[in-house]
Amino acid sequence: MDIQIGDIDKAELAPLAARALESAKENGRLKDNKALEITEALGLNTKNYNSFIDNEKIIARTLIIDREVVNLLKENEDATVVNMGCGFDNRFARVDKERFGTIKDITDKGYYTNSYHVDVREHIDAFSKFEF
Repeated sequence: MDIQIGDIDKAELAPLAARALESAKENGRLKDNKALEITEALGLNTKNYNSFIDNEKIIARTLIIDREVVNLLKENEDATVVNMGCGFDNRFARVDKERFGTIKDITDKGYYTNSYHVDVREHIDAFSKFEF
């Protein structure tokens, strides 16, 4: 698939590309098979995102936030964590797999779906989502 992306779109894909690049390393600090799968399906050339400094910041931030979410949920089992504007972020799939192990049809996919998902550019109120 040949996708054409502009500067803003490219920047939005940087965290996904960084996670894929890190996951492809033999001794990567992060294993995100879903990032690898998505970048491959999109035909995204992750080498275009191979800025060492930027990728290090993205991976460090990902690892720190993952760790903090895991710790928060260990200390507060009934906590609700909201991941606003998460885009291609699959943090909770990674965190839950670490917490609960591999659970068929739940943590084994590497992602969660949102049954009320609406394109971010669409203007819609919360009640209209129930009509889907």
